[in-house]
Amino acid sequence: MIHEPARLAILVELSFVEEADFVYLMRRTGLTKGNLSSHLSRLEEAGYVQVSKGFVGRIRRRSSP
Repeated sequence: MIHEPARLAILVELSFVEEADFVYLMRRTGLTKGNLSSHLSRLEEAGYVQVSKGFVGRIRRRSSP
């Protein structure tokens, strides 16, 4: 599951914080929206991350604790 460099990068970034939003992870990993979303979905299915979806004002946000 973690053999993919992008997934490892996501998990490394998350190891430094309690929670991170989608934009933060996108900037820190350099992944595109679609690529990051795909990898987060796979990591969530495997139980490595938990993704919560919500809004900040009118902007939809996803975070991964």
